[in-house]
Amino acid sequence: MELLLDGVVGTLLGISLAAPPGPVTAMIVRKAASSVWKAFSIGLGAMTADLTLMLVIFLLRSEVNFLYYEKYLFLVGAIFLFYIAYEMYSNRNKSTKEMTGSYLRGLTVGLVNPLQIGWWLSVGLSFLAAFGYTVFYFLFLGIVIWVLSLSVLIRIGIKAYGEKGQLATRIVSIVLLAGFGLYFLVIAVTKLA
Repeated sequence: MELLLDGVVGTLLGISLAAPPGPVTAMIVRKAASSVWKAFSIGLGAMTADLTLMLVIFLLRSEVNFLYYEKYLFLVGAIFLFYIAYEMYSNRNKSTKEMTGSYLRGLTVGLVNPLQIGWWLSVGLSFLAAFGYTVFYFLFLGIVIWVLSLSVLIRIGIKAYGEKGQLATRIVSIVLLAGFGLYFLVIAVTKLA
């Protein structure tokens, strides 16, 4: 019964980590317009980043003051998001890239995303204290469920609405990435001042 509870809690926790709008979701939406599997590979890259962040934060939580580096994480995150938004805007992203490129893009954004890092420092550590490590096995199942569902639904929508659907996903993705980049930049400047 305890394993079942951990499974439900972990799966819902994974969905809560992956579902909110953010840079990775914007990239998944954009990539799903052309390929479910490329969108899913972005999600796998971000999930690998989550695994990396989880291990680093859980292992070093008593040794490193992560809050000291927060301002720099916001600045790096902002720069990277502006770059990706510009790349989408200038259509360089239109060429068909291999799965590896999508995976590495998801991994990189996941590792420099202050929201993702903050989630692990707050929610992740709280759930570790409350439930132990077992919940986190199922967390990644929740992420996979969300990323696959989102990718398939976006692809179905694109097939139904054609060019207008593709243009809409591109515009939404660019606006979200630039918006989060601006948000991260404002926080970075505030913290550096």
